[in-house]
Amino acid sequence: MRYNLLHSGVSFYHEKGYIADYPEGRDWIQFYVFDDPIKVWTAKGFEETTGPTALITRPGTRIWQGGIDLGEWVNDWFFLDPKGMEEFCNVHYLPLDTLIPLVDTVPLKHLIRRFQEEQSAQRPFWQEMVHGLIIEFGVLLARACHQGQTTPSKNPSAIHTESLRRLRAKMRADISKRWTLQQMAQLTGLSTSRLCTLYKAIFHVSPIEDLIAHKMEQAKILLGNRQTSVKAVALHLGFSNQQYFSRMFRKRFGRAPSELAG
Repeated sequence: MRYNLLHSGVSFYHEKGYIADYPEGRDWIQFYVFDDPIKVWTAKGFEETTGPTALITRPGTRIWQGGIDLGEWVNDWFFLDPKGMEEFCNVHYLPLDTLIPLVDTVPLKHLIRRFQEEQSAQRPFWQEMVHGLIIEFGVLLARACHQGQTTPSKNPSAIHTESLRRLRAKMRADISKRWTLQQMAQLTGLSTSRLCTLYKAIFHVSPIEDLIAHKMEQAKILLGNRQTSVKAVALHLGFSNQQYFSRMFRKRFGRAPSELAG
């Protein structure tokens, strides 16, 4: 029997206050992976996770998912045709409507990303490929249930590192934009707190501080040409408040931008 993928989502971002509530459940079996703490409905009622977790929800079972204290949250997920899935879960001893603690979500999230890529590209035999990936997902999750962890990744931050490098490049390319943490989080599929933690671990600086530092370096180059006014440079770099721009410039270089401007 071939397992049929219906839908999938990778690093799906939900804003503060958003709650996924389906009292009657859905018609398919759902697999979820959570990195951040979250409040969910399980066979025990409402539960709050404390770390990386997986959840398999059977068809017709209530779905309720939301951030702790109505905060933002992120999940990865895929939905399957329920035909044959009861046997699939029994073979792999996978509990339904029960939280499964994880140590490392990266291998599982990587597989979901591959589901999505295969379904999108639809190359020859893509359904057979997805079938095999679903079985691999089941084995990894079974190990998490019965060994206390998923198979360790050789580089647990590889997916996040690549995502944050793309974000950094995009911010530098679109330097006139007034970036917010919420916009950055949406692009990476991370919560703002998780974004800041990972960004600092990779680049040794917060995302906002990194962006401002880059803007100041660009300002120094532009003002050094002595053909552009302080106001024009500030606007080009996304600063609507010239006084704030001048304060940031002086803080970094110890001199006012007007001393460089033409």
